[in-house]
Amino acid sequence: MLELPLSLLRSLAGPLSIQSGSLALQPDQKLIFDGTAGATNYIRFSSGNGRLEIGQSVVNFGFGVAGQANQIQIDSSGGGGPPSLNSVGSDLNIGLALFSKGTGTVQANAPIDWKTPGQYTDNSGTPGNTTISKVTGRAAIASAASSCVVTNTLVSATSIVLVMCETIGAGVADLVCVPGAGSFTVTSVSATGVATVTTAPLKFSFVVFNV
Repeated sequence: MLELPLSLLRSLAGPLSIQSGSLALQPDQKLIFDGTAGATNYIRFSSGNGRLEIGQSVVNFGFGVAGQANQIQIDSSGGGGPPSLNSVGSDLNIGLALFSKGTGTVQANAPIDWKTPGQYTDNSGTPGNTTISKVTGRAAIASAASSCVVTNTLVSATSIVLVMCETIGAGVADLVCVPGAGSFTVTSVSATGVATVTTAPLKFSFVVFNV
């Protein structure tokens, strides 16, 4: 094992790399150790195609084409909170893609929690047209009405909005959902598919999927 004092590593001028057990200077790679007292201590590995930063509570990844703006960040958490995987970078809106290989699947071993990150709203206590710009939520068709329009900025005409009825005995057989630009309409129907007015407020829940 090779151990070098931090003061020596700091004093080295120019890029530094470790290859095949040797310590060498290279023109296109850097290995930086920053242990300044009181600062955010980190180790940084960087090259022309990206970087890896390991800090006290965060790990940043940015590998790929040189100059790309967006990276993945892994944050630690204190007791009682979950660590997080985040998209970071200079773009205003950055998605996060998870790709499996071949016929491999993306698997989760626990329910998805939409409420904690603020992606759930329940407006079913005020039946009728409403605004819920969240991934999931609850609303209600008013008594003696046959439809409810939910304004939702996440929804487009190609969205899949899964709607589930949560009320029985309201005089309807099923619900039909039609997505549009910035909203979706939920209609109560009879067993033959005809729009039917409710005999009581009819609560439903929804989840938005964009394709």
